[in-house]
Amino acid sequence: MISDRSRTCLSAFFAGATLILPLVALAIGWLGWNFRTGAIAGLITFVVLFLVSGVLLATVRVPSWWTVFAPAVLGLFYTMLPDFIPSALDDAAVFTAGVLLSFTLWMRKQPETPRWVIIPMLAASLYALIGGFLPGPVDEMFVGLVGLGAAYYYGYRLPQQGTPSADDRSPAAPAQTNMPIPPTEVTPQPPAAPASQANTAEPPLPPQQ
Repeated sequence: MISDRSRTCLSAFFAGATLILPLVALAIGWLGWNFRTGAIAGLITFVVLFLVSGVLLATVRVPSWWTVFAPAVLGLFYTMLPDFIPSALDDAAVFTAGVLLSFTLWMRKQPETPRWVIIPMLAASLYALIGGFLPGPVDEMFVGLVGLGAAYYYGYRLPQQGTPSADDRSPAAPAQTNMPIPPTEVTPQPPAAPASQANTAEPPLPPQQ
């Protein structure tokens, strides 16, 4: 069985390869055949590596908080890179997939988290469809940070602040005083007669006539 740590490391490796190997496949296909062939090879390479990274991360049984937020943060980072596809669809798709994966891991890590925390994260990821038509990635980065920050604060930080600590949950120990305890008076009881003396007692004499 692969440990959770190994799964996380492999997922990070394939996520890093997602940013490099598609460009290599694009260059090989373009130089060897034509640009269309290179674009298709790069897109297929990107999708395969992205799915492998996501599947490995989704199979982590006990995720850490770094593992929980990593997919959404990496999806936000992808929106700030130059567009591999000349549209905003790839930014929105990658960011949304990262948000959904982070939400799934979050529910596995902390099941009592309110389900509405996905709303600000999804809103930020879907904004990439609009922000992609504006020049520069500044607006996408700002909206993404606001959405992820709101989910983090109201879904994680705020419940943690309202949870009582172990010292607050433990019952208070009774106060100890140094006042001496008065001794208890014991009334002495007369000793009981031995059973042998009770059996050997002389019977009473009959009356004289």
